[in-house]
Amino acid sequence: MTNLTFDDIFKYLKENGFRRITVNGPNKWTMISDDYKLQVTIEEGDDTLTKEDEERIKQRLKDLGYL
Repeated sequence: MTNLTFDDIFKYLKENGFRRITVNGPNKWTMISDDYKLQVTIEEGDDTLTKEDEERIKQRLKDLGYL
C-alpha cells in the first residue's frame, strides 16, 4: 500500500460514500458508510499495521463491495 496522508484517506472515503461521525482530535476520525454497514476509524501516525493486516482489510472491503 502506498503511503497516503490523512487527508488522502479522508477524501477517498468521502468520495466512496462515507461520512464523518466523530472527531477525536485533529488526526483521529470515525466515518460510516451511507448504508450504515461499515464504520472506519482513521488515525494519522499509527504505523502498527503489518502487510498482512493491509491485505486482510483490502480483501474484506472487496468482499463487502467497497473496493
